[in-house]
Amino acid sequence: MEKQPFRISALMSIFLFQEDKEILLRRPKFYMPALLFLAAVLLDAAGCSAQTVPDFNGKQAFRYLVKQCDFGPRNPGSAGHKKAQAYFVKEFSKFTDRVRLQPFPFVNYKDNLRLTLHNVIASFGSQSDRILLAAHWDTRPWADQDPNPKNRNTPILGADDGASGVAVLLEIARNLKENPPPVGVDLILWDGEDSGREGHATEYLQGSRYFAQHKSPSYNPKFSILLDMVG
Repeated sequence: MEKQPFRISALMSIFLFQEDKEILLRRPKFYMPALLFLAAVLLDAAGCSAQTVPDFNGKQAFRYLVKQCDFGPRNPGSAGHKKAQAYFVKEFSKFTDRVRLQPFPFVNYKDNLRLTLHNVIASFGSQSDRILLAAHWDTRPWADQDPNPKNRNTPILGADDGASGVAVLLEIARNLKENPPPVGVDLILWDGEDSGREGHATEYLQGSRYFAQHKSPSYNPKFSILLDMVG
């Protein structure tokens, strides 16, 4: 079966999670500018006119979200964190051209925990013209904003803050496998992003900061989109 050229309505339907865990597909206003910009850049790079696009499969994306939550909290150092990382590598390997782990030193200052964490980097194509889509995959080690003080030292499950953005990227990867993009695409899952103490900004975003500080000087994507708490 001949593969369809990359067609731009991909990614346009975004899923919304309801309390009863039903899924509502919609096209949220806040998401449209970014997705239309992505569509315009890809079409321009391909020299294409208007094209149709396969619908984003919200049900499949939700399955990716549930799978992550089944691992439990994915805070650094936890069993769920280890299982999730292996799962991401396995899933991205099904769809993308190559997958690699980028190790970096991580510190949880509140608990005095030092670990080696990993950004998960999955890529399509070898073109020099590239775009970057990202989300963080770790979850917060403490529910410090919980209304119940008894829960504030408990790790969060992170269905929205963590799993939702990753679920979208996994579904995008599956879509791009069937609809090869005309430019290079890098899908990056940041680790160690959400373990900072309130009021200590430099303790957050450890994975993305390491990537930015250690990227090749020749790596300059045309643009980047960060997906965070999209549920």
